[in-house]
Amino acid sequence: MSGISYAICALCALSALSCTDPRSRPVPPLVQISFAPSIEVTSPDTILGSLYAFDDDGFTGLRLRASTDDSLFAIDSQIIFVGFPEATRAIHLILPAGIPLDTRLTIIATVEDLAGFVTTDSTSFRTVDVP
Repeated sequence: MSGISYAICALCALSALSCTDPRSRPVPPLVQISFAPSIEVTSPDTILGSLYAFDDDGFTGLRLRASTDDSLFAIDSQIIFVGFPEATRAIHLILPAGIPLDTRLTIIATVEDLAGFVTTDSTSFRTVDVP
């Protein structure tokens, strides 16, 4: 085999290896919102949970929104933390009195990384009667 053949084989092998790297192509960030499995939302209520976000490239920001379908309750929180690759935040929502039974509360977390990728996680609850 000639020197050129060895060079071509080496380039092909390096090219094949570069395709196996799990982060070789940009991927969107990870975001997860979590609450206790036994959570029951009442009105009034304090709702506790957590938010976790991760991305190798780092973030430009994180947005947390919560609202009811009837617009009796709504919050919109923007957190800016340019460059951090990982974030854990507590979710602490105070739901006021006067929200009717069986009203849906939706919580949405959105993260954007420095590469411009956006990921969203959401969950919904229905208000229940006080036990």
